[in-house]
Amino acid sequence: MPAPTTALASSFFQSLLDHGKNLVNFNGSILMDILFLALFLGLATLVKKALPFLERYLVPNAIIAGFIGIVLGPELLKATNFSRANIEQLIYHLMSIGFIALALKERDKGKTVEAGRSGMFIVSTYLVQGVAGLAVTLGFIYLVDPTLFPTFGFFLPLGYGQGPGQCLALGQQWEKAGFVDGTNTGLFFATMGALWACIGGVFYVNWLIRRKKVAPKSGVAGTTAHGHEVVVEKDVADESQLSASIDRLTVQVILIGVVYLATYVTVYVIDFLLRGKFGSFGTTFANMIQGFAFIIGSVYGLLFRVILDKLRAKGVIRNNHPNNYLLNRISGLSFDFMVTASVAILSFTAIAKYWLPTAVLGLGGGFLTIWWCTWIGRKVFVKYPLENLAAQYGMLTGTISNGMALLREVDPDFSSDAADNLVLGSGTGLAVGLPLLILINVPVTGYSADLANGTHNAWIYYLATLAALAVYAVILTFLMIRRKKPKTAPTAS
Repeated sequence: MPAPTTALASSFFQSLLDHGKNLVNFNGSILMDILFLALFLGLATLVKKALPFLERYLVPNAIIAGFIGIVLGPELLKATNFSRANIEQLIYHLMSIGFIALALKERDKGKTVEAGRSGMFIVSTYLVQGVAGLAVTLGFIYLVDPTLFPTFGFFLPLGYGQGPGQCLALGQQWEKAGFVDGTNTGLFFATMGALWACIGGVFYVNWLIRRKKVAPKSGVAGTTAHGHEVVVEKDVADESQLSASIDRLTVQVILIGVVYLATYVTVYVIDFLLRGKFGSFGTTFANMIQGFAFIIGSVYGLLFRVILDKLRAKGVIRNNHPNNYLLNRISGLSFDFMVTASVAILSFTAIAKYWLPTAVLGLGGGFLTIWWCTWIGRKVFVKYPLENLAAQYGMLTGTISNGMALLREVDPDFSSDAADNLVLGSGTGLAVGLPLLILINVPVTGYSADLANGTHNAWIYYLATLAALAVYAVILTFLMIRRKKPKTAPTAS
């Protein structure tokens, strides 16, 4: 009986790959893994041009590239032998690089009130997703599977709200605490979130317009809706001398490198001070800090930008070295490769192991996000509801790129405030979301303490975390929808 076609293809590719071991400078190199990811992205671009419906449904090239990577990778055809360990490291570092690049950009100093409300809305969605995720997880632990890791449900806000980088970072740390296949599970949630964003997002926008009668208020293409000029991103010179011996792109890489080096030193020092010094709590917190390196990098990037602006204002430095256009390109490159890599290394064994809770949270989480965005979002974004809801939904299930893609469909000139709310709100959301990032590791502390000491107190940690998340969500919701009453003029006596 002839062997299946896939088996023959797999055997052929394996023989070629085995021969590649003779090329010692390439075999096992992270450079080869980057080249494979570039190949997947190139093939995805061709596939998207050949299948117009992928363009119509706004499916990102990186998602298509990731699935091409699954087919050609070690899971199926074995045509490429990329290293999972290398790919995981790439995802971790690319996320930090992308966020640092965004943090170094120059921004409008105004619009702080709207950015603050947008940041609270973003974090409130994480909280609602987190409450639902933890509640479902505790239900499964109590009724179905006592071995389910307590933070399983937190992959809902991490995968849908924050993307593959954070899923991988925390998934790796939770695996050290006992979460079997935690990294793969997180990456699968991030993939489901991206599908909710790029496919579900199109249906969501049309549903808002046709069923909820939410019409775009930003005008039509080529016009402005509020009397301001339309701002289009262009490559503007950064006042560097054209004859300078260093390229402007190199300057951006240097700036990002300096910030990332400071981030590494900070993570190193905290890890040195905590690991093994305060029992299981110290080790758990040290692992958590590694997962939050991208947040530390973002904060340092913002601070570095402030320092550069002040030095330039005082005449200490003359040139505005950070270039928004180039920084955007670096962040876009980082996120494209990060998303491709996160999908390409998905493992079917992890999907099969947790298929029931994953299906419940994956499907329920998408509808929950739609409900929350529609119900609360229309109260928060009163001026441009459709534009903001489209952008926020895309980001809160996928990435900021998905949000911008959906926004283009209803506001092609970006003449509403939705794009600003998306970018600036993500920045303010870092500060608003810090309590959430601490709370999601409290269940791990209880779980680890029970394992180490033979106690049975973990449920106290689980329920306390659930209550704290719910209370914080209520507080943020109240702050968002509270509106000052207009002052009435005094009546004449």
